[in-house]
Amino acid sequence: MLRTLNDASSPRFFGWLCASTSLALLLASGAAFAVPAASAPAASPPAASGAPYTRATVEWLLEPVDNTGSYRLATLGDGSVFVAGHNQANVPSRDDLFAERISADGARRWYVSGTAKHLRAVSARDEHAFVLSEVIGKVDLLGLRAHTKDTVAVLAKLDRTGALSWGHVHASGSFTRAPSLAATPDGGVVVALELFAPPKAGPLAIPLAGSSDVVLVKHDTAGAVAWVRAFDWPGYDTAAGVVAHEAGLWVAGTRWKTPSTELAARAEACHGWVARLDEGGAPEWSVELGGGPGRVELGELVPIPGRGVLALGTIERRHRIGAIELDAGSSQRSFVAELDRSGAVLWARLGERAHCTVASAQGGLLQASPTGLRSIDARGASTELVRFDAGAVLSLTGCAFDPSGAVYLGGTLARGSSLAGVAPSAPRTQRWKERWAQTSEVGFVARVALH
Repeated sequence: MLRTLNDASSPRFFGWLCASTSLALLLASGAAFAVPAASAPAASPPAASGAPYTRATVEWLLEPVDNTGSYRLATLGDGSVFVAGHNQANVPSRDDLFAERISADGARRWYVSGTAKHLRAVSARDEHAFVLSEVIGKVDLLGLRAHTKDTVAVLAKLDRTGALSWGHVHASGSFTRAPSLAATPDGGVVVALELFAPPKAGPLAIPLAGSSDVVLVKHDTAGAVAWVRAFDWPGYDTAAGVVAHEAGLWVAGTRWKTPSTELAARAEACHGWVARLDEGGAPEWSVELGGGPGRVELGELVPIPGRGVLALGTIERRHRIGAIELDAGSSQRSFVAELDRSGAVLWARLGERAHCTVASAQGGLLQASPTGLRSIDARGASTELVRFDAGAVLSLTGCAFDPSGAVYLGGTLARGSSLAGVAPSAPRTQRWKERWAQTSEVGFVARVALH
């Protein structure tokens, strides 16, 4: 059951940015797909359309102004990339987060920094970018200052110049988790939150059904709260991701029947769930993935334009994902499944874990890892597009797809390494030259062209 609460006149608190970790940022291609003629479950994906990618080349490799190495990326309407990140160390005397915009040709447009971590997610549409963070303590960026005693969710919208359009702080009666957000076509944004106790007032002052409830909050283009939706799960409920789709809004997560965080961490069984809502937040359907002994945990959603979504996660033992049975044995395995607009599982299969996954225009997947970038066609056949030198890429923390035919990657490189023969740019400031000289790794953002 989905609970609703409309609130278009709640007071807004102007706040700002970010920081935290999530090893996979899953963004999709803007290319069009044909809607499948039938939604009957199948063991393999629908046939691909168009010629598959066969190779890739690194166009440029930059060391961001702040060498944090923990980046989230989103592509804007002109093909430029929005990059946000935070440092890993707890150093209160310096800025702990940053954001910058880089053109498709590698030129930097603007840069801002401040204090307010942890970064959880970014999203972008047209000329606007959104950042979402979990903050406890100090917030100080672009003249916006606040101090919190409990963990709150801080949402900010930036315009094309990097200036703050508006900000909002979501606080509950306890700590508030903020795992995901999605920019919407109307210039607004939908935020997925996890609440453990409701506040006494404000748009989040709603009854909770379990020890942790997933709540969606829609902000309009001016930042006002348009609506709030809560999911009535009596146990422990988490959100894996939310995406804005031409067919509506999709949200996914994992559910345990246990009543607390501690018990959920030790629980032997949980199942994934995916739900779709219309643009006004009204529920359309909800489906469960798994449900037997062992765990099915969802990690993220990847939208497939013109079609449905990919659900990615991990599985233990034997489970039915829709009508398809997957058996991971005694180990934990990654899996991916495609759901159509009605919630039917078209196909599902086990796979290897990738740090970044993108739905490609050819009906398959693009997956990036520290060893390179590969494409996977509709039959599961893998093609290596570009290989990275062994030991060069230490981590991948973000990726974003440019519909013109490129992938942006962000992460860390071993000092002195290159990416497929392309060396990173030199540090731009004396401050970071001194810091980098003391580290064995450097942060990077790269644009990889697909052919």
